Amino acid sequence: MKLKKRYALTGVSFTLPFLAGFALLYLIPFLWSIQKTFTAGAGGIRFAGLQNYADLFRSAAFRLAAGNTFRFIAVGVPLLMALSFLLALALSFAGCALVSGIVGGDTSVSAVGLLLGVGAGFCYATYTIFAHYGLAHYDSYTMIYWTFLVAGIGSLFFLNPTELAAAMPDSRLWLGTAGLVLIATVLPYIFYTKGLEGVESGKASIIANVEPVVAALTGVVFFHETLSIWTLLGVACVLGGVILLAKGDDTCKESHSSTAST
Repeated sequence: MKLKKRYALTGVSFTLPFLAGFALLYLIPFLWSIQKTFTAGAGGIRFAGLQNYADLFRSAAFRLAAGNTFRFIAVGVPLLMALSFLLALALSFAGCALVSGIVGGDTSVSAVGLLLGVGAGFCYATYTIFAHYGLAHYDSYTMIYWTFLVAGIGSLFFLNPTELAAAMPDSRLWLGTAGLVLIATVLPYIFYTKGLEGVESGKASIIANVEPVVAALTGVVFFHETLSIWTLLGVACVLGGVILLAKGDDTCKESHSSTAST
């Protein structure tokens, strides 16, 4: 019992300096300021009740300031976020087209390929959206486990047993499969799913567009592919979209903090 009392006194002794500073620097000045709003005259010598608040709400300057603040919060901030997001999306889309060689290169796109790409993007977007909600209830590794389990079962329908049996004796098949599974599939999904714990779905999708940039630079460094002006322009567009998204988010946060302080 004495030990518990000693621990309680120790805890109180650690919190007393904070409580004293909070009371002297914040609580007492705040209550004193509230009390002054109900007084009038030099030094607040006369009790005025709610007269000061009535005069404030009848003031044209107050109504103008309140209206401007409301318009800035309700219209300016959402519009700024929407414009920055759309511009970042357009830059990222154009950058991916340039890096892949669709624009300025010899890569062609068929109607079937375009439809498959749109379908893949839609499924990828649904994973981003639902994973964000799933992470609120389950661990990220649980999400990844069930994702790969369902994907593995689905891939069996596209398997060609004859070609697989003929290629199995080749050691390069196993080496390539290990690299494809571990480096190109498992690790990206782990990093992406873990990133969704602290990043919004829309922003995560745009930031993930650095994937073709990394692929293009990897091809240049390790496979000696040609680095064209179109590829450089695409890299700049994708990185510009990511930077614009980050800058837009910082600007909105600064706007919210400045509005709250005023």
